[in-house]
Formats: sequence, C-alpha cells, structure tokens
Amino acid sequence: MNEELHKISRSLFFSSAFLLLMWQIKLIESLLNMDFATFGILPRELVGFKGVLTAPLIHADFNHLASNSFSMCFLLACLIYIYDKIALRAFIGIYLVSGVLVWMVARPVYHIGSSGLIYGIVSFLFFSGVFRLDMRLLSLSLLMVFMYGGLMWGVFPTSAGISWETHLMGSITGIFYAFYYRAEEVLPQFQPNYLPQSSIDFAYNKYAVDENKEAQIIPLYTSDVNIKEDNEQEGEERKAA
Repeated sequence: MNEELHKISRSLFFSSAFLLLMWQIKLIESLLNMDFATFGILPRELVGFKGVLTAPLIHADFNHLASNSFSMCFLLACLIYIYDKIALRAFIGIYLVSGVLVWMVARPVYHIGSSGLIYGIVSFLFFSGVFRLDMRLLSLSLLMVFMYGGLMWGVFPTSAGISWETHLMGSITGIFYAFYYRAEEVLPQFQPNYLPQSSIDFAYNKYAVDENKEAQIIPLYTSDVNIKEDNEQEGEERKAA
C-alpha cells in the first residue's frame, strides 16, 4: 500500500512541478510586461530552433495556459504512473522530436504552447494499449478516446491562429514512441494479461517436452500456474502409460 501511494505521489509531484513551471514562466512574462513568443519555434530559421526546448513552456495568454493546464497535469501523471520505467524517455522523446518536426515542416511563424505535448501523450497512451494488446491498457485507451477524442480535429488546418502542425507532429511522435516501446516492461499491475480468445491462441514459449517426442504447443492460459498443473498432469499420464 505504501509503495502504491509513493507511485501516485511521485506521478502527481512531477506533473504538478511541470505545470508550476509553465505558470511561473507566464507570471514572469506578465510581471515584466514582455512577450516571450519569440522563444517559440520559428521553422527553418536557426534563431527559431531554440524553441524546440522552450516553446512548450510558452503560452499566448493566461486563457491559453489555463486551457492546457488540466490536460497537461492529468496526462503526464498517467504517463508517469502507468509507464514508470519508460515515462522519462517517452516524455523527452515526444518533447524534442515533435519540436524538431515542427521546426522542419510547419509554417514560418512562431509556434508556442504545450498542446503538442498533450497530443503526443494522448497518442502514446492510446496506441500503447493498442500495440500491447493488453485489456487493462486498452481500457485506458478507451478513456483517452472518451476524454480527448475531439482532439483529432486539431490536427487539421481549421484555424489560422492554431498551430495544427504542432498537434499533428505531437500525435505522430506519440504513435512512434508507443510502437518503439511496445515491448518495454510496465508496472506489475499493468503487466500484459492476455485473455484466451479461442483455440487459435497459443503459448509458443510454454511447452511440454518428452524425451522421445517433439515439443508440444499447448493452449495459452491466463496463468502460468494452470500451465504448470497441466504439464504435471500430462507427465503423470505418460508415466502411467
């Protein structure tokens, strides 16, 4: 129980810290009466490449920041809690690669805001469940669809004032990292738990060996205990024969 609370508190701490950083930057910008938009990504301009690091932390106004705050905090907490061992790598990858892609292909205007990160994490969480074929992670994927399904329209050029390129590049990067890390271990409570669908499901790495016979492929079970018991039963039947 204590370990579980520690994982929850850690995920909330880091997500809240990132959110606090964004608000601090916006407050400093407001207090100094400055415009930090020039710290955004300016595509194909060397001076604008610094925005790969700074653009997700910059927002046009407080409404822009407020609209991204809950989603950023919630999604980052989910990422850290569920994909504990790969969360940092996935986050950094989505953060940097999506920014570089925006710098390469987007319109030659300043692109700012954390929405690209939001799209990237949503895509990562959704497609990680799909690529892993895990029932519990798929339930999280469905939650992403329920909560953020409307985001899909943001990857299209519907408004000149919205950086749809950032949304699109974030989504593509999230999908890529979901596929790239699809075989990585996740938290024990979210370890793959494949349910047997029919006789076509087989455990090729679980087999019974007889000295005079070839290895036999046996049906996939939800528990190694069942497999072990069946193997022992088959061994006893062979001895009796």
